[in-house]
Amino acid sequence: MAKTYFIYYPLTEGCIEEEWKQCLEQIENTRKSGYTPVKLNIFTNLSDIDSFLSTRQSVINSAIDAFGTESPALSVTVQPPENPWKIAVEAAFAVTGSVNVTGKSFNSIPYIILESESGKEIWAGGISSYSYPDDTRKAAEKAFDLMVAILDKEKM
Repeated sequence: MAKTYFIYYPLTEGCIEEEWKQCLEQIENTRKSGYTPVKLNIFTNLSDIDSFLSTRQSVINSAIDAFGTESPALSVTVQPPENPWKIAVEAAFAVTGSVNVTGKSFNSIPYIILESESGKEIWAGGISSYSYPDDTRKAAEKAFDLMVAILDKEKM
């Protein structure tokens, strides 16, 4: 499975939604040049849980709108990118044609299945309920439960 990685920054400063749209356009251009996005790690400059959850849902919705049933796995992380940006994206791509890519979701969490002669991989991100922001143990247990459920669904 041939994979490659790119980093995207907005072209001009704006609000977080505008900067995300700029990065998404760049990802779409890369997609048109022979690559299939499989994982997006989105780094944001957010200060509170409500802003994070709202932005995360907006990012997921716009990615599903852009990529349809082949939406890549997504992780939105509160880790400020370089100034002056409010968002940056690290993207993993499969070289189109080197692998079969299938997009799925579980509990509104998009994930990707990559299959080739060498095997099957699941790429997921954002595996959390975000219901326990102050309890790391409960949050981790819930995340593991979600990943086990995805693995069970895929018979892995």
